[in-house]
Amino acid sequence: MLLNYYKERESYINDGTIMLNQHNNIFTQTELQNLEKLADQLPFEHVEIGDADEPNYLEVGRLITDIDKPKIVNQTISKQVIGIVSSKEKMEFYKFLLDKPELHIRRMQYNVMAENCFVGLHLDTDSNPDYLVACVVQLGGNFIGGDYVVYGGGIPPRSLSPTKFSVIFSNCKYEHEVTKVKSGMRKSLVFFLSTNNGKNSRIRE
Repeated sequence: MLLNYYKERESYINDGTIMLNQHNNIFTQTELQNLEKLADQLPFEHVEIGDADEPNYLEVGRLITDIDKPKIVNQTISKQVIGIVSSKEKMEFYKFLLDKPELHIRRMQYNVMAENCFVGLHLDTDSNPDYLVACVVQLGGNFIGGDYVVYGGGIPPRSLSPTKFSVIFSNCKYEHEVTKVKSGMRKSLVFFLSTNNGKNSRIRE
């Protein structure tokens, strides 16, 4: 499988972000459908301040929190979701993309954004300096707006318009935002990869 993704890895290195569509994807259609069914069962909380202290307006379902260290919550659902996104094949792809021999999922959440919802400009490394990449699995596709915009790297901003079952990989050292949803419902499973699985480096002694 990895031989098919050298071009995408080069694009990620150059641009700090890539988007795989549903036809060029590391997840099967069945896996993506199961992820959506599972995530829709999560309890949600309204969030207006993000983990990196950025302004937000959306509903969030938690699977893995990372306040001081990774902690699985809503375990019945979360363990099934984690099993899909951290299978041996998926982990091999993440390691290939980032050129890392070992990686861990540190935080995972389900973002649901209705009309006028948004995620403000922020750096994921402000939430945890050890985050390497944000993986955004788009589970809802019936929406307008909600573009994923990435800044930095000495190149112009990259604006991605995710479609249902697309997957974005975004370098956590680049600022990014999600623009306002104009209509419909934007649903995405978001998780973060790191080589460190211990204490959150944001926490100081």
